[in-house]
Amino acid sequence: MHLKGSGNETSDRLRDLATSAVLEKAIEDRLKKEENRGAAQSDAGVGGVKRQADSDEGATDHGDDAEDSELSRLRERRIQQIKAAAADRKKESEMGYGEYTMIDEEDFLNTVTKCKRCVCHFFHREFERCKIMDRHLSVLAQQYDRTRFIKMDVTKAPFFVAKLAIRTLPTVVLFVDGVAVHRIVGFEELGGVDTFSSRQLAKIMHKHQVITQKLVGDESGRSNGDDEN
Repeated sequence: MHLKGSGNETSDRLRDLATSAVLEKAIEDRLKKEENRGAAQSDAGVGGVKRQADSDEGATDHGDDAEDSELSRLRERRIQQIKAAAADRKKESEMGYGEYTMIDEEDFLNTVTKCKRCVCHFFHREFERCKIMDRHLSVLAQQYDRTRFIKMDVTKAPFFVAKLAIRTLPTVVLFVDGVAVHRIVGFEELGGVDTFSSRQLAKIMHKHQVITQKLVGDESGRSNGDDEN
């Protein structure tokens, strides 16, 4: 009996096994290659993230440095402003700001031209209303220390009394940059009574920019044009 095909089947099976082994090896190699490639990509990704983090950190550090530098400049500028303001205050104090002072005729022109804002009361010692005005101006000089308050005895200042045509007492002349911008003659502008308040007087000065500070007692922030007494 002839058995057909048994030898061929064995050969075929061997070939199949060999082919399978080759395929498995190829698949295994391919899987290893893919694993290696994935690991490399993963390492590259981690490195990229680290580099980005380092870059971000560097940018943050640079931003912090810039912010610190700007704060330092602002701080230095503020210090210089405070020093300048202190120097101005010292100079004004030496010039008599914050006080109500008597001056002689020969000092009048120099005083009103050197002061940014100046109030001068032309008075007579024997006039009762001049004494009332004196009391109010003494109060205002302390309240508004960015304005110079002075007084001059008319009996000792004939030249400027004539030059400024002072005919009624008291007369208070308001100066800005050495220029007379307004005058308060007698008490007419203050209601014509002796019982006006220091604030009423201050409001007139504020209106003409001889007082530029906030009015004492004016919590509402009202300024020029107020009609409150």
